[in-house]
Amino acid sequence: MLHLLISKHLFKGFVTLTLALWGLHATANMLANKHPAPWQEAEKLVRQGAFDWDPRILHGTLGNGMSYVFFDSRQDTETSEATSLQIQLIVEAGATDENTDQLGVAHMVEHMSFRSTQRYPNGARAALEALGLTQGRSFNAMTNADATRYMFTLPDSKVDTAQSTLSILKEMMFAPLISATDWRTEQPIILEEWRGGLSARKNINDQKKAIIRVGSAYPERPVIGTQDSITHTPVSRIKDFHRDWYAPNNMTLVMVGAMDRAQAQSLIETTFSDVPFKALPLRKPKDPELKDVLHIDTLTDPESRLNRIAYLFRFPKIPRDNLVSRRDQLIAYLGKKLLSQQIRRQSDANPDFISLNAVKGEASPNVDLVAFGTLYNPGNMAKQLENMLTEVERVRRYGFYQDDFDKALLDARQTAIRNIEAAKSRGVFWLAKLNTAATNNTPLPDPKLHNELAIALLETIDLEDVNQMVRDWLSMPDRVAYLQKAGDNQHPETLNTKLVINTLKQVQDKQLTAPVAFAAIPSRTLHAQINHQPAEPLSRESTGVSQWQLANGEQLWLVETPSAGNRIRFEAVQDIGFNNTLFDRAYTQVLIQMMSNQPPKGWTPDEYDQWKKDFGVSGSWDQSEHQRTFAVTIDQQKLAAQLATYQQLQAISGISEDVYTGYMDTLRRMDNSQVVRVSEQFRETFAEYKYGQSFTLKNELDGILGAKRQTLSQQAKALNKRPATYFVAAKNVERLLPVFNKYLGVIQKDQHLSNIAGPTLKPLMEHNEFTLNIAREPRATYRLEAFTPLQWNPNYTVMIPHLADKMNAKFKQVLRGEKQGVYSIHSDLRYDMSQQGVVASVKFTSAPERIEELNQTARDLLTTWYQELDQQWVTEQRGFFMTAQGRRDELIDTRLYRLKLSLEKFGDTRYLEQAEHLEKGFTLDNLTTLMNSLTWPSLTVGIMLPSN
Repeated sequence: MLHLLISKHLFKGFVTLTLALWGLHATANMLANKHPAPWQEAEKLVRQGAFDWDPRILHGTLGNGMSYVFFDSRQDTETSEATSLQIQLIVEAGATDENTDQLGVAHMVEHMSFRSTQRYPNGARAALEALGLTQGRSFNAMTNADATRYMFTLPDSKVDTAQSTLSILKEMMFAPLISATDWRTEQPIILEEWRGGLSARKNINDQKKAIIRVGSAYPERPVIGTQDSITHTPVSRIKDFHRDWYAPNNMTLVMVGAMDRAQAQSLIETTFSDVPFKALPLRKPKDPELKDVLHIDTLTDPESRLNRIAYLFRFPKIPRDNLVSRRDQLIAYLGKKLLSQQIRRQSDANPDFISLNAVKGEASPNVDLVAFGTLYNPGNMAKQLENMLTEVERVRRYGFYQDDFDKALLDARQTAIRNIEAAKSRGVFWLAKLNTAATNNTPLPDPKLHNELAIALLETIDLEDVNQMVRDWLSMPDRVAYLQKAGDNQHPETLNTKLVINTLKQVQDKQLTAPVAFAAIPSRTLHAQINHQPAEPLSRESTGVSQWQLANGEQLWLVETPSAGNRIRFEAVQDIGFNNTLFDRAYTQVLIQMMSNQPPKGWTPDEYDQWKKDFGVSGSWDQSEHQRTFAVTIDQQKLAAQLATYQQLQAISGISEDVYTGYMDTLRRMDNSQVVRVSEQFRETFAEYKYGQSFTLKNELDGILGAKRQTLSQQAKALNKRPATYFVAAKNVERLLPVFNKYLGVIQKDQHLSNIAGPTLKPLMEHNEFTLNIAREPRATYRLEAFTPLQWNPNYTVMIPHLADKMNAKFKQVLRGEKQGVYSIHSDLRYDMSQQGVVASVKFTSAPERIEELNQTARDLLTTWYQELDQQWVTEQRGFFMTAQGRRDELIDTRLYRLKLSLEKFGDTRYLEQAEHLEKGFTLDNLTTLMNSLTWPSLTVGIMLPSN
C-alpha cells in the first residue's frame, strides 16, 4: 500500500512536470513564430551563456556538496587596487527550519559558533581577534528566517591570513563545543539583543509580516525567539539544530578579493574538502498555502500614528532559468512599473486620497504579492476602502495606456543598455551580487549577455501581455486585507470580511470611467538674466585659491582642484540657519523647506521636475544652526543650466499654493495626532535637563499652522535677499569665472542686512541625572552626554575621530563583553563646531535591574577608558590617518571644505597650508594635553524604565 501511494505521488508529479514542460514548449513555439528575429536572438544569447555563470567568476561544488564562488577583485577597475579579502559563508538554515520547541535556536547557534571550539577552547572570537580582526568591523554574523550568514573582512588577501581565517571558520561551523557553560554566558547577551529590538515600530511590522505571510511558518518563527525560549531553551536543542543543518552540503562560501583563482580554489578545497557530507532533515515548507480565501486582520499599537487600509493579492512567483519565464519576469517588471505609476496618477487626481499607492513585492521565496494601501482619517475608513477598491477595479478593467507602455518599454531598454555599461565595473557590489546568487541558488551571469537577452525579449512583449499579467494578479483568489489603526483612533469602525465583500460587489457593479491618462508636461524655457559687468579680483593665494567680488556685491571663492577632472563642485552659503533672531527653529525649518521646493515663478512642480530631469539639474539644500547651504557636484556641460536654475530659485516671488497646501496638510495631521511616544518624551526631557529648556515640536506647530501663505511669501522673499558666499572647486577653476559671474552676478541682494544669527545653544555646565518610568517594554534605556568647552584646534580634531573608535571599542568590551549586561551599544566622541567643544555620548539598553550598576560603570569609563593609550597607539593611528588623508585629498570637495573652515576659524586661508601637514600634530604630547582637557563639566544622564 505504501508503495502504491508513493507511485501515485510520483506519477502525479511526473504528469504535472510533463504538462508544465509541454506548456513552456508550446509558448516558446508560439513566440518563435510571432517574433522570429528577437526570439532567435534570445536563443542565441542563451547558447552563448546568458543563463550561465559569468566566466570571470570561479564557482564549483566540493565532493561533500559545499558550494563556493570567488571573484578576483583585480578584474574590476574600481577595485583593482584594493587589497582586502571579503569572506562570507551562507548556511541555508534559518528560523523557518526550527521545530516548534526550537524558537530562536538558529540565531542561538550563530552566537554559539563564536564561542569554544575543539581547537579554540578560549573561543573562535578570541582566535579571530588574535589575527587582528575586530568584532563588528572585521567579523560578524546575522540570522534571518531562511539562512545564517557569517561575514569576514580581512585587511589583505594574503594566503596565510586567508588560510588562518578559513581554518577558524571551519572550526566554528563543524567543531563548536556548544557547552552548557558557554550557553549560560551567551544567554543574557541574546536576551539583551531581544530586549533592545523591542519597539512600537517592530510591533507593527511584526503584525504586518504575520498577516502578509499568513499560512506560512514565518509568523510562527520569530528569528530571535521569545523571552521564554531564550531563557529556557536547553543546550541540547541548540546542539540538535547544529547537528541537523550545519553540513557542508547546506552551505555556500563566497569570497571576493585580490587573489589568484587557483590560490582561492586551493584554499577552499584544502580547508573544507575533508568535512563529510551529511544527509539533511526533510525541509519544512516555507511558503503560505495559497487558497481561495480573504484573510482579514487589524494591526494596532498605542504609539502608532498611522491609519491605513491595505489590500493584497498573493500568487506564485515566476520560475527561473528558461526563456519563457525570463520573458514573464520582464512582463512583470513592466507591469509593476505601470501599476505603481497609474495608481499614483489616480491618487493625484482624486483629492479624497491620502497617499494611495501600489507595490509589488515578495511574501516568501516562492510567493509574490501586489499590495494597495492608503491612509485614511478616522471615521472615513469605509469610504476610503471603497475608493481604493474602485481604483483596483479600474486598472483591472481597463489596463494601461499604449503611450505609457511604450515609454516603460523604452525605459526598460535604456536601463538594460546602461546596465551593460555600468556592470563593466561593479566595484564593491560584486560581493552583494554573489551573495544574492548564492542565496537564490542561481548563477550570476555575464551582465552583457544577460542584459542583451533582456533587450531581445523586450521586443517580444506588447501591451496586452502586460495587461493580461496584471489582470491575472488582480484576479488571484488568495487575498489579504488589513486595517492599521493609530494609537489614538478610538473610532469603532472595523474591517471585516462582510464589509470588504460587499464593497467589492458595489465596486464591480459600478460604471467606471477610464483611468486618468498621462498629460504631457509642456516644455518650459527658463529665462535667465545675464550679468555683463566683470567680477573684481580681491585676492589670489599661492595655494590655488582666489577671491572675487561679483557685480551684485556677493563674494566668490575659486578653489583649484586638480583631481576634479570634468566635475565641478558648487556651494552657496547664506546666513539663514534654524537658530536665528527672526523666527523659532521649527518655523524657520518649514519655511526654508517650502522655499527649497518652490518651482520658478509661473511653473508647476511637474514642469520644474521635468526641466531638472531634461537638463541634468540636481543639487540640494541643507540647513544647519546658522547657515543654509546649496551644494551640487556637476559636469561642466550641465553647469549653465544649473546656475540658471539656482538664479531662479533665488528670485522666487512667493510660496505657491501647491507647496503651501502640501506642507500645511502634513503639519495638520501631525498636530491632530494625540499619540505621545515615550521615546519622544524621553528625548524632550533629556534636552530639558541638558540645556535648561525643552523643545516640543507640537508646541511650535501652532505658530506655523497659523501662518498665512502671503506672510510666508513675504518672509521667503526677504530671506532670499540675504547675500550668499559662493565656493567653486574645479580643475583649472579660474576659466569658469565668466560663467559664474554671468549667472550669479545679476541676482539682486541687499548687502547691508544685519546679522540674524541667534545665540548658540550650549549645554548647562552642571551634572544632571533623571529617571522616567514610562517605557512600555521590559527594558531600561540609557543615554549619557558629556560636554567640555574647548577651542577648535586642528591637532585635536584630527585625533578625535580615532579616539572615538577606541572609545567605542572600549565601551563595548566592558559593557557588552565583561559586564555582559548590554547587547547594542553606541558611544561616540566628536568635536562640535557650533558649540565649540567636545561631546561624548553613550547609548544602550539593558535589563532594568542592571541599569544602576551599568550606569556607574559607564560614568567611570568616561574618565578612564583612554588610560591605556600610548606611543604605539599614536604611531599606528597616525599611519591610518595618513592613509585616509591621501584618500580625502582625492575628493573634489576636500579643499573646498578646508577653505570654508579656515575662513570661519581664522578669517583667511591659512588652514589650507596647515592641512597638508596635519599628521605632524598627531603626537603623544598633544594627545595627553587633549585628554587632560576633557573634564566634562557638563554631564547629563537619562534613564527610562518600564512604567510598571
